[in-house]
Amino acid sequence: MSLVSSLNIAQQALSVNQAAITVISNNIANVDNENYSKLRVELADVINYDYLADPTTQANSLNGVQISQIKRYSNAYLQSYYWSENSTASYYEKYAQIASNIEDIVNELNDTGLSNALSKFYDAVNALNETPTDKSARENFVSCAENVCSVLNSYYNSLTNIKENLVGDYQTADSVQNSEIGNNIKTVNDLLDRLANVNENLLKTGTLGISSNSLLDERDALISELSSYINIDVDLQTSGAASVSLGSYRLVNGSEVVGYLDAATGTASKPAQINIVNSEGTTLYADINNSITGGKIGSILDICGSSTIDFTISGVIDQLNTIAQSFANIMNDIQTGDPEGDGTTALCLNAAGTQLILATENIFLNSETGLRTNITAGNISMNSAIIADSNLVAAARVTISGTTPLSYYQDDIGNNANSTLILASRDTTYSTTTYTPSVVNLGGQTLEGYLATFASTVGYDVDSINNSLSTQATVLNEIESQLQSETGVNLDEELSDLIKFQRAYEAAARVFSTCNELLEELINLGR
Repeated sequence: MSLVSSLNIAQQALSVNQAAITVISNNIANVDNENYSKLRVELADVINYDYLADPTTQANSLNGVQISQIKRYSNAYLQSYYWSENSTASYYEKYAQIASNIEDIVNELNDTGLSNALSKFYDAVNALNETPTDKSARENFVSCAENVCSVLNSYYNSLTNIKENLVGDYQTADSVQNSEIGNNIKTVNDLLDRLANVNENLLKTGTLGISSNSLLDERDALISELSSYINIDVDLQTSGAASVSLGSYRLVNGSEVVGYLDAATGTASKPAQINIVNSEGTTLYADINNSITGGKIGSILDICGSSTIDFTISGVIDQLNTIAQSFANIMNDIQTGDPEGDGTTALCLNAAGTQLILATENIFLNSETGLRTNITAGNISMNSAIIADSNLVAAARVTISGTTPLSYYQDDIGNNANSTLILASRDTTYSTTTYTPSVVNLGGQTLEGYLATFASTVGYDVDSINNSLSTQATVLNEIESQLQSETGVNLDEELSDLIKFQRAYEAAARVFSTCNELLEELINLGR
């Protein structure tokens, strides 16, 4: 009977070692799978004998080896830490990407930049100042002024396009839904559904007493991807199922999604409003934007809104608007007002260019209203009347008293006092300077000085964001490295185990073969 037992033990050892080699093969096959956690076969002897029996009886009742479990290597603390830091890293990665795109738009180092446009404008003013009645000088002035408007419009439109691509038009639901943030939210909701489905399968296998390591790997991969979109809190249950929350809002509870995200129209300062809805689309919690502090979605909400972060699209547009409005106010006040407060009047030429007349047309207007008020980088435009007739640009400036009629100055068409004022504005600093009816505040800087400060500030902010990204990436890489060392496949370990189980398999085969031969001998002897 003991010979048969030995044969059974050897056969069982063959089966166990074969299973161990299969597990090792699976590990090696997944060596480059970042979502795979390595497995280890843990062995135990089969206890089925009577301790009170004599040694021979005990030996004859031994039952060999068995697999006690296939252990999946994991580290709950490191995994949770990784999800948290991954959310922060994804936030800065998206933030840096958008900021870099903005920097490219307002880059003042290229030939088509606003700095270059202003420089050419003042060159044109200088040429007009030298020959106030020259038609080509006037036409060049108009062309260069139009170019400044065009560059500002281009900046504004490009920044607005970036914003609308990210969050859509806050007044149109379809636009928000089809924007990047809308598509990201659709992805989040899909991940929530998939995670709930995995949880359901984990609960089923747990009930059957079956361990499903592949389901646990899928669970972790889904949570990792989810953490790249939003900040989440994860509660791992003993069954392996994961409940997920966003701040104080539960999204997944076991096998059920209890809350989906929804992107709705917002306001100018909050273009996309994020709500939590149920499976029927009924709003459970409205405006949870402040709870989304991480991931790609958190980054988009911050940079597209009027948030507390230093660098936003709205902040960049506001500074461009300041430049546009200040430039327009300065030039319009010199054209039609009395910026020096000395009682002088700006004069332009008649259509024939033979007489001086009062300058009544502003140079720059709001293209939406046709007025000189509420000018922004997006709507600044040249007055169409001046485009049609460059003689309407005021180059002359005189003092007109009640006793001195305008006709007295008709022979003074070469007067350049007004174009001199325009030229002087290039070196003038402005700090809450009030004209009539304009206010110019460039923080005590010249127009070009303000622009240079603005451009350098954008560069500094983008560098700061990139530094934050680099720091966070280092933290995440360190956590990922630690996690990989504990849960990832190490080929050296696998090859060592492979040799060990291969030798054990070969030894069991020898035992099986020997027992089989002995059994045949006994059978032959009994004939």
